[in-house]
Amino acid sequence: MNTYLDGVKIKELLINSYGFKAEDIELWKEANDGGPGFLIDAAKIREKLCQLIEISQPGDTLIFYFSGHGDYDEEWHIHLVTANGYALYGYDFQASLDSMADRVKTTFIIDSCYGGGFMELAHHKVVLYASSK
Repeated sequence: MNTYLDGVKIKELLINSYGFKAEDIELWKEANDGGPGFLIDAAKIREKLCQLIEISQPGDTLIFYFSGHGDYDEEWHIHLVTANGYALYGYDFQASLDSMADRVKTTFIIDSCYGGGFMELAHHKVVLYASSK
């Protein structure tokens, strides 16, 4: 499984079919996904969302694409699993979505096992596509 190549294909789709500018798309690559990169953990993702909130303008579009592992905890809460093994839950995105809801169009694309568990974000007018077990 090469999740980075999945991300490259999504980036190409956004540029070639939807008119996004390449410089407006940030594609992160795991160091362990072949070649150079860095450890993508839950803290880095949360930090990036906070940065996006600060710079977002009315009418902006945010697309969050995650290709990787998904799981559930002992209480059956669905989450994404980041490189360092930490969980990233739907509620980790709630505050970010709440603060951007009136000005930013947001789409989450979750390509992971149990990704359908992120439907809890749908009440924020988030469009969600998921592959799920």
